[in-house]
Amino acid sequence: MAYQPFPEELPAEFMHITILGNTLDIYYDSQKQTYVPEVYAEGQHPQNLSLYTSLEEDVSPEGPAFEVPPRVSSGFSPLSHHAIPPASRDSAFPEPVQLALDARSSRYILIKSYTELSDEQYEAIESLGVSDLQQRDDTLYLGVYDLDDLDILRRLSYLAYVDVYQRFFKISTLLKWGIRKQLARMHDDPIASGPATATEPHVDVTIGLFRDPIPNAGQIYDELVAAGIIPPSDERPTEDHIHTSVAPKDLSRLTWYDSVECISDNSDVQFDNNQVRNILSISRASIAPPLVHPGLDGKGQVIHVSDSGLLSPLRIYDQMDSAEVCVK
Repeated sequence: MAYQPFPEELPAEFMHITILGNTLDIYYDSQKQTYVPEVYAEGQHPQNLSLYTSLEEDVSPEGPAFEVPPRVSSGFSPLSHHAIPPASRDSAFPEPVQLALDARSSRYILIKSYTELSDEQYEAIESLGVSDLQQRDDTLYLGVYDLDDLDILRRLSYLAYVDVYQRFFKISTLLKWGIRKQLARMHDDPIASGPATATEPHVDVTIGLFRDPIPNAGQIYDELVAAGIIPPSDERPTEDHIHTSVAPKDLSRLTWYDSVECISDNSDVQFDNNQVRNILSISRASIAPPLVHPGLDGKGQVIHVSDSGLLSPLRIYDQMDSAEVCVK
């Protein structure tokens, strides 16, 4: 296939990729002739993420960095619980990392194009080994890639960014925000939080899996239980999501499972496998005039909101292009 030259005029010096409220800044690298992630030095965090933080208290990472075992040549070998680092080694929320050299660490790749892909461009990408290519935003796509070479995709002139699906995207910003509040309360009022020997508090989460995950939901559930990351349940998962509870220190361990796409807080977000929209449950009493939407006239309603400021009392509307609100 003949590759077109890289466009002389770039759309912008910086672009952004936002998934589950996590925003990754990407900038044009003239040497690599592609957009690469803005990665911050240790201890420094992106300024544009008002809800971003790493856990600080007793769950900071220790010891050497954990590396994902490479994919064997015969095909992708999913992580087992033996490959997941212990909580003491990998407890902070995942941070952005540089472009992967190849796709051995994951079978899922994220693609950002300059403009919405045409049918011909779809076919060209699929001919290079990408399957199940799903559009997640106007110029954002997620696909399955069972080969290793990412450069062959990065050389396509209409693609701005190609990389494996980073762990950074997997934990919802709302969930991080809720855990920060919980840890802050425990720090400020240790007596109300209970004795130090009490069982560590867990948060209710929904673990969303990629479509047709390998291994399947039941096998992933078994591995998570065996690893002590989630408790056993009377009902085994049969679909593409697992409703469970997890200790905050174990959240990052979940992101090492390649088939895990997202981890959301059950109390705030109803899981939507398309990940194009977020559904939030809020009380009408929490919305002060003049932000009351004229459509909010009863309980159980679901309305669509886009950049209206309606969700400002929750300090999350600026992290979303749009949202659907369920009134309670």
